[in-house]
Amino acid sequence: MSETDLKHIAEDYKWGFADDVEPELKLKGLSEDVVRAISRAKGEPEWLLEFRLKALETYFSKPWPTWGPDLSELRRQMDDFYYYVKPPVEGERRSWDEV
Repeated sequence: MSETDLKHIAEDYKWGFADDVEPELKLKGLSEDVVRAISRAKGEPEWLLEFRLKALETYFSKPWPTWGPDLSELRRQMDDFYYYVKPPVEGERRSWDEV
C-alpha cells in the first residue's frame, strides 16, 4: 500500500454520512483475550470458542506471504484494527418486523 493510499484512508469521511452511536462492545486487536470476549458477548457454546481459539492459533502460526505487494505496513498496523464492534442494543427484538 502506498503512502498516498494510507493518507486517503486516514482522511475524514467527506460524503456526509456519520454515525454518532457509541458501540456497546469495541475490541481492538486480535488475541486470545479478544476472541474469548467476543465469544462470551455472543453467548457461544464452549465447543465454538475452542474452534475459534484453534483457528486463531493456526492463523498466528502461518508466515506472512512473501509474494505480491509489500505488507510490512499492514503488519505493523494489525493491532490497531477493530475486529469486532457490537452496536448498542435498544431493547430486545423478537422478529424481523421489529428491526
